[in-house]
Amino acid sequence: MNLGIPGFTWSDLHDYDRLRDLSAEFDRFLAERGGNASDLIDKARHLGAFLVRLFDTDDSAIRERAARDAEVARFKKEFVQRRVAKVTGAAEALVPGPDLDPTDPELSLARIANALLDANDKEQLDALAQWAANEWKRGAFRGWTSFRLPKPLVFDKLVATEPEDEIRFGGPHEEFRRRDAFHLTDPRMTPRQIADESHYCIYCHERNKDSCSKGF
Repeated sequence: MNLGIPGFTWSDLHDYDRLRDLSAEFDRFLAERGGNASDLIDKARHLGAFLVRLFDTDDSAIRERAARDAEVARFKKEFVQRRVAKVTGAAEALVPGPDLDPTDPELSLARIANALLDANDKEQLDALAQWAANEWKRGAFRGWTSFRLPKPLVFDKLVATEPEDEIRFGGPHEEFRRRDAFHLTDPRMTPRQIADESHYCIYCHERNKDSCSKGF
């Protein structure tokens, strides 16, 4: 079975010598695209395009999904964390909430908030933040990755515990989940939840930057 790069077949993926040749092919591909061979992050960006060519596949659906999840990530960082989480108290009168697409209300709200951020519409942003804060308080966004924020970093209480009896203690029961065997990966997360985990250090660092070591 031929691969998308001329001269390579599927069986070559199991041959150390041919893998060495494939690595050299990637180096040429990187050079053609002006990639930085000494920058691992930059190389990773080009590696994705190389794999698309190698396996002759269409990654447009993955790119579209990643773009949608990036909108949610921006919404979480720039709107939820910086505005909604800082709202204190409930307003006496609230404007009606926005009409959200029921197929993906989280993305729909993210796009509305991001558009207001781009327009720098402070009045509308404040109103939307107040509405979102009240909805969040009543549990409307349960399960949304954008409203799962890092908790304050308290070094002597890094893990929450609850007493089981006078001697034993354990973790909060509402956070327990049954583990299905001991596989290396957990397939129960959605792609958006996985993307959120990859951004978690960014969210956490900003919230706890005063407690972090200077090396971060």
